[in-house]
Amino acid sequence: MERNTNWDDIQVSKHYSGRIKDINMSNGSLTFFLLNVNLMDSGKYTVSEGSLEKEKRRILVTNRILSGQVSKPMIMPFMCNNTKTSSIKICKNHAFSYVDYIIYDVARKSCTYTNISQDYKDRNFSCVLNDTSFNLILEELTWSDKDVYTAWDDQGLLLDSIRVGITDSNISNLQGTYRPDSSSHTVQN
Repeated sequence: MERNTNWDDIQVSKHYSGRIKDINMSNGSLTFFLLNVNLMDSGKYTVSEGSLEKEKRRILVTNRILSGQVSKPMIMPFMCNNTKTSSIKICKNHAFSYVDYIIYDVARKSCTYTNISQDYKDRNFSCVLNDTSFNLILEELTWSDKDVYTAWDDQGLLLDSIRVGITDSNISNLQGTYRPDSSSHTVQN
């Protein structure tokens, strides 16, 4: 297992010395038990089989987690009646150039983030499209997630906007929604 791209041998690393409780491998899933978790354990972890990289995951340790209060996933429900669109683009309103966003591919039912985005890099998120709504589910919340999120269709027409707030307990709190006139809002490419 590699952490932050620097190899730490669990047998000799001071960082993990005496803290490994168990490592289980079952049904293609690896579970790593670490004792005495601290804020320094935050970082990007990579699991590899030989030279083949299998999975990367960003682990965020907060004071709330250390006190036993784990953050809940943030679910952003967008109104979306336009199910004929081939893709849905979600961006935070601070990205005025509309370059920092998540794209949901309707046909493939998969979501990706832009290469230059730092808000979603190495984070766990998923998207679910229903008949009249579209949900973006974002985990590992941080203060920077507090913003207005806007969803657009593949023609650049506004679908919906949601204002999202993060409380001091690091738990999502939807603070209301608003829907501007979609006819006057288009994505500037």
